[in-house]
Amino acid sequence: MTRRSRNMSAADDPKNDPKMTRKKGTDAPAISVQDFSTDTRLMLLRSYQGGGFQVNDDRLEGPIFLFPRAVQLWQAPPLDRLTASAIISQLPEPGPKQFLPELFLLGTGGQPDNPFYSLRDGLAEAGCKLEVMATPAACRTWNVLMSEGRSVAAGLLVAPPDAR
Repeated sequence: MTRRSRNMSAADDPKNDPKMTRKKGTDAPAISVQDFSTDTRLMLLRSYQGGGFQVNDDRLEGPIFLFPRAVQLWQAPPLDRLTASAIISQLPEPGPKQFLPELFLLGTGGQPDNPFYSLRDGLAEAGCKLEVMATPAACRTWNVLMSEGRSVAAGLLVAPPDAR
């Protein structure tokens, strides 16, 4: 007999949850969540506020450029002058072995008001897709993509003080 707390019914018991059942004939769970406990260098966004970001245990003020295992401050040009070459120049290991992510997230601070067609086309020519969104949404998306082990980089701008 399984012991349950007084407030737990048989329906609440994890053994009775169909999402937690094991694959038939194996000991492997039907679903799994990636464990990052041994990957201490993976860059996860803990918060975005007051003109800066909390990346893992570090507080960084101003725009940042994020990679799965590195972060750096970014001297971002004005959005209307942002080019694919300006983004690619920020990527590690320039040359034939350069890291080129499958996806580049651009957090524009506030809501984007530009479709960034030329930037999108320039990155596509290099083999990288572009997603443009407000920085808070880009922060959330970054963490989801990291949990999936995706090949991604991000440029995150802070909202102007009057928009915070």
